[in-house]
Amino acid sequence: MGHKRLGTPPRTKGWQQVVASLDRGGSVARIARASSYAAEGALSRASSDPALIRAFWLLTQLPLAARDPDFAMRLRELGLEVGSSPQLFEIIGAFSEAIDAHTRTVGERSDLGEMAQLAATESLSAIVGRSLPGLFGPTAEEVQQAISRLATSRQFSDLARDFFARLTRRHLTYYLSREFSNHVGPDTRLASIAEHSAFNADFDQHCRETARIVKEFAGDWFGKSNHEGGITPEKAQAFVIVSLKKKAANCGKGGMQPEHLVLCGGLPSIAREGGKTHRLSITGSNHNVELRISDISRTLVTNIPDVLTDLLELAAYV
Repeated sequence: MGHKRLGTPPRTKGWQQVVASLDRGGSVARIARASSYAAEGALSRASSDPALIRAFWLLTQLPLAARDPDFAMRLRELGLEVGSSPQLFEIIGAFSEAIDAHTRTVGERSDLGEMAQLAATESLSAIVGRSLPGLFGPTAEEVQQAISRLATSRQFSDLARDFFARLTRRHLTYYLSREFSNHVGPDTRLASIAEHSAFNADFDQHCRETARIVKEFAGDWFGKSNHEGGITPEKAQAFVIVSLKKKAANCGKGGMQPEHLVLCGGLPSIAREGGKTHRLSITGSNHNVELRISDISRTLVTNIPDVLTDLLELAAYV
């Protein structure tokens, strides 16, 4: 059985932008966009990965199985070997083993498939776990009820978003972690453990924000597909393909979207990495924002306080 590895970070212009962003202390959002653009090809190819398709398809089937009176039997029909009253950890373990069994059948594993498998089990644990009682161990019936609630369009959209956010983060971190070692220490992007932790937290948040686009259509797709004959592995793969394309577009598909810096009131230029700079001014020969304080003061028959003048200038720039 073969195993496809992603290998080392590609030496493309896109990955050069990632390294440059780290070198120059670029924002988390910019580094994430650069990484998404550079890794776009690999993530797009993941849409045909057997483990990814199986993981997502099983995520669509578990909530429906939980609505069956004989939940354990339905799980076993899906390939999850569980006992008669399965707890959450048992279900998650069987979920992961079912994906392993499927990949052994098709004879192919990949790093991306393993990331998808881990992302799916993490999403199940997080989404289902947070709705279970925490003081005492939940009963099998409470676990079944918690999973069955994911069968609604709204709840499934949350699960789908969480899954694709975790998959994206694992995929991008797979490459970024190999470059991080060159940017740790004094006078670098990650000068301390605290900065590294803060970067990871911000990076995770960015991946979750970009996965919001999946949530916007996952619920409707889930409800409609179940109404029109159910969700097959083929339908699940089609959804994965569309989702990855939408996420790629949301991260700047076809090229990184430039950052825009707006300098107001005669501020001096700022040394920065790429992007576009715009200048706004309400005074001088090159002014391009119109604000006539005199018109306001004449109407009020009084001078306008300096603080209010500043606020009016800010409003004019906005």
